[in-house]
Amino acid sequence: MKKQLILSLSLFSLLAIILVNCKKKEDPAPSTPTTPTNPVTATAPTIDNTTTGSSDITATSAKVSSTLSANGGAAISQHGHVWSETNAAPTTADAKTELGAASGPFPLKFTSELKTLKANTTYNVRAYATNDKGTTYGTAVQVKTTAVTPAASLADWKTARSLGEGFDFTRTNDLLADNNGNFYLSGAYNKAGKIGKFSTGSGNGGFVAKLDAAGEPLWVIELTGTSSNDVYDLDIDAAGNLYAALSAGTRNTTFGSFTLSNSGSYMAKITPDGKVEWVRSFGLRAGSSTLSLGATHVDAQGNCYVIERILGNQKATIGTTTVTGSDPAWVLNNGTEGWDHVIARFDPSGKLLWSRLFSGTGQQDIYFDVDPNGAVYVGLRSFDGVPSVGGTALTSSGEFLLKLSSGGSLEWSKNITTTKPYHINGISCHSTGEFVVRSAAISGISIGGATTTSINPLILAVFRQDGSTKWATAMPSGGSPTFDNSGNLYTVHDGPRNNPFTIGDITLPAQTPETQYYMVVAKYNPMQNKWLWAIRNKSVTGTGGPGSAFLAISSTGIPLLSLSIPTGDIQFSNTIKATMSSRFGVITSTIEQK
Repeated sequence: MKKQLILSLSLFSLLAIILVNCKKKEDPAPSTPTTPTNPVTATAPTIDNTTTGSSDITATSAKVSSTLSANGGAAISQHGHVWSETNAAPTTADAKTELGAASGPFPLKFTSELKTLKANTTYNVRAYATNDKGTTYGTAVQVKTTAVTPAASLADWKTARSLGEGFDFTRTNDLLADNNGNFYLSGAYNKAGKIGKFSTGSGNGGFVAKLDAAGEPLWVIELTGTSSNDVYDLDIDAAGNLYAALSAGTRNTTFGSFTLSNSGSYMAKITPDGKVEWVRSFGLRAGSSTLSLGATHVDAQGNCYVIERILGNQKATIGTTTVTGSDPAWVLNNGTEGWDHVIARFDPSGKLLWSRLFSGTGQQDIYFDVDPNGAVYVGLRSFDGVPSVGGTALTSSGEFLLKLSSGGSLEWSKNITTTKPYHINGISCHSTGEFVVRSAAISGISIGGATTTSINPLILAVFRQDGSTKWATAMPSGGSPTFDNSGNLYTVHDGPRNNPFTIGDITLPAQTPETQYYMVVAKYNPMQNKWLWAIRNKSVTGTGGPGSAFLAISSTGIPLLSLSIPTGDIQFSNTIKATMSSRFGVITSTIEQK
């Protein structure tokens, strides 16, 4: 009974405790929020480094890798790499890859492939990552793409031969091709010798030679007399007749069957089989002196175009017309020489059709050529005053491109620059009627949308008949630009052999220890905006390097290079070589395109 009472009391006490503990507690009084002593704040991401591997770099692409060490406490929304050729610290405003969001785990390595790069070019590259707190950039590194070495199968030297054996010297003044696969070469020589199999007279003579597709002379015509003589510019009409500018140093100089009664400049017409049909001075005279013809050109119909400089207020006779220079004297009060120019057109019989005076204060310098239909394209330089063309004043002083119709009227003019330095250094015409402007070799000038640099200081720009630009490209300095029938450009360049040569994506490596100069021939496709190939001669054993290079492309697409070298050998390839026995002579070489 006692045990039962004690158990009852124990159960009652336990029940009371449970009821007390189950009683609803009152809500505590509101507390004041507190700030943690060490808050967590998001920051921009952290990038460790950027690395590249040489095996990951090509001429047009590169793979680069970097490491994201942390996201900064906020999600990374974008990351990748940025690069620039000119900006030492590129940003997302420059070229970039976008690899998207990055969620870790960190550290996180990521890789980008940089595409559409230029060959043989150094780029500044760095990684970037972006979250809502900003963009972080890694340390910039430099990546240089590889050079493109042209495939040996694209072009190679095919033939080489010496012209002008036995002379004291020979040189080339011009080279062009006809539509039948032949070439024409003009130049001068000193003392007796041979041009191919043709023997020449003694003294200082000029010559023009017809060469076959391999560069072998088919005939030679000499300009001979008792003083220095020379044959300069060549041009050709649609029938294949050749026109040559002659410079006779004395009276009674002969050219073919013609005897020139006076010293001075003449133009000759030569048939394809080597017969001199006529020799004319076109009546260009100033007082008792025969004026220099300057440049000479013909159109497809055989009309002849000549240019002449008039000094000061000199009166000049052109055919039956007299023109007077616009300057009061040859040397003006400020010491500047003053001269004007006249371009004149003659029909095939030698009759004057028209002449146009390019006049103004000081010097007016002219470059011009004629398209097959007789339109005349002119590069005019006049920095001393506003020039006039046939009495029509242009807009300002400076340099201009302009077009005269076949009738001699001014169709349009286009200002190239109003300030020095000089920009234009030559003009030539395509068979299509388009014309080509060659710039001066100066860094920092622009023509046709292209700008020269210290590495590429020369511009060739092709313009349409209305004066609009078709294309323009900057390149290393060089000479003798010419085109094939498809519109591809060919150029010649030189430089020390112990230096590499780069043009576009192509680099020809240095060849040491040789220190002679090289000659490079290169081909450019304007539609692809790409240099297709470049080849260079192998070695020279003479006392100096080659020079005076001219290039022409036959109608069948064969390039012929003409150059002058001193006594010795010139090795074009392992199997193609020519030897020069003269003190300074002419070598020709053809190139095979595959």
